[in-house]
Amino acid sequence: MTILLLVVGFLVLTPLALMILNSFQIARPGQPIVWGLEGWVKAFSTPGIIKAITNTFTLAITRQVIALLSAPSSPGSSLGRTCR
Repeated sequence: MTILLLVVGFLVLTPLALMILNSFQIARPGQPIVWGLEGWVKAFSTPGIIKAITNTFTLAITRQVIALLSAPSSPGSSLGRTCR
């Protein structure tokens, strides 16, 4: 089970780390690597991005609350219980 967890963790975290690392490269493909924050500045200075992020989190939180409130509750069940 530990080996499986390590393999899945590697397969998930490696592309995620590379994506985050490469988001700081500002050079065109085929050019020497140049690091900077220009891409992030441009992304967050785009009109409406804060509103889009706010809408995304509001929707996610609202759906989570609805799911938790509509979950069937039976005697002996709890939200924190895990499968064994």
